[in-house]
Amino acid sequence: MSYDLKATSYEEKWEQYLEVTHNRLLSWYEGSKGDRVLDISAGTGLLAHQLIREGAEFESLVLNDVSGKMLDIAKQRLSSEQKVSFTQSSAQELVHPSGEFDTVICLNAFHHYKEQNKVIDEIGRVLKPGGSVYFLDWNRTGWFRIVNWIIKKWVRDPIHTRSLQETSALLQNQGFKVDKSEEWQYRYWKLFTIKAEKVS
Repeated sequence: MSYDLKATSYEEKWEQYLEVTHNRLLSWYEGSKGDRVLDISAGTGLLAHQLIREGAEFESLVLNDVSGKMLDIAKQRLSSEQKVSFTQSSAQELVHPSGEFDTVICLNAFHHYKEQNKVIDEIGRVLKPGGSVYFLDWNRTGWFRIVNWIIKKWVRDPIHTRSLQETSALLQNQGFKVDKSEEWQYRYWKLFTIKAEKVS
């Protein structure tokens, strides 16, 4: 997997971008002590580390990623955290039982998923009724369409960027209600944040 090859340099290369986007998502996060949380593409565990450091409440936190080497770094970082566990699976075919989680987080990952409808189906499957999903991702809008086109030409990984409106529509068409959303920008990155609730 390409992210196995990138695992050791990932944080250094994207340090500032990761700090900004992680902080943005954390400012939206609403959790309680009984929550079972899934980070669907957790990478090296940076977000989980921040959640714990800032005192976010949850009963358990599962870090899932398709890359074993990314998860190896996450395991080293969070080895002393008893509430944290790890799974390796594709977001399109999650290994978790249905109705397992109160909250799912999808941070900086949705544009990497080829079968985005299937990912949303899987998120809906593993969430309890009334559960929440948080999305933060690239926003294919305005001049960022050109930036996105350039990125797609220069990187090997598949890129499937959506706009806020497109992602919201996907969620609504697959049994979610968008509670709140925003469009924002960091440097040349157009981004969106969404919190949605599973209603069917």
